[in-house]
Amino acid sequence: MKHLRISLLFFAFLSIILIACGEETTEPSDKELPVITKIYPSIIHQAYNFGDTAYFKINFSDNNSLATVSLRLYLETDEEILFTSKSPEAATASIDTFVVMNDLRFGDLDFTIKAVDAAGNVALQSSHIHLR
Repeated sequence: MKHLRISLLFFAFLSIILIACGEETTEPSDKELPVITKIYPSIIHQAYNFGDTAYFKINFSDNNSLATVSLRLYLETDEEILFTSKSPEAATASIDTFVVMNDLRFGDLDFTIKAVDAAGNVALQSSHIHLR
């Protein structure tokens, strides 16, 4: 009886080890980048007259969930003119904002759009607008 108990314990221990070794570590299944859809400005390198309003409308989507989305407008000197960010924790989001082109430094105004999903996948788009 004693040998049977030891044999059963050994068998149980061996089974646990084999099961643990058989489990594979899985990589995150979400490798799909978020999608950025820029509605406005609709033209790449859009030109504005002094005093015009430059509208920005950007839609974001992901197959799972967006962690953060952002829009950054900055000068060639990297001086930030506008930064807006959201943490939607949803599959879709949007940013709607504007800047009035009433500063001569806005000759070339660069912008970067960024989306990060819950799995850490990052999508980026960059462009610029300028004064005529």
